[in-house]
Amino acid sequence: MNKELVAKEGKVIFIRIGNKGGIYAHINYIVRDVHTKNRIGWIVHFTPLLEATFSKEKVMAEIQWSLNDDHLYGEEFTMGGVRYCLCKIIFPTDSANVDVPPIAEKETAKIIQFPIRGENNNEPA
Repeated sequence: MNKELVAKEGKVIFIRIGNKGGIYAHINYIVRDVHTKNRIGWIVHFTPLLEATFSKEKVMAEIQWSLNDDHLYGEEFTMGGVRYCLCKIIFPTDSANVDVPPIAEKETAKIIQFPIRGENNNEPA
């Protein structure tokens, strides 16, 4: 098990869904789940940011899951037969080290004038 906490309030994470990719999400808050028996449970409330894969499922505005400690540390879990995993995202700390491809110069477009049908062209409008 990964010993670094992945799910932290206010952080952006990647939620891996099966082998098809996943979604990015912002963790709004995490609270203790008082309804769990014989284990430590947490209610994780998050908002998906954008869809990372093409899916038939619609992404909801807010999602709330009940997870245990291991899941918050990045261990894989299943819901409804689908495998999930919370993954930490490491953002670059220095923008100078990020490779950005150069922007290619665009060619200018030609404006093509089409003949106007009507009064002056002796053609029916």
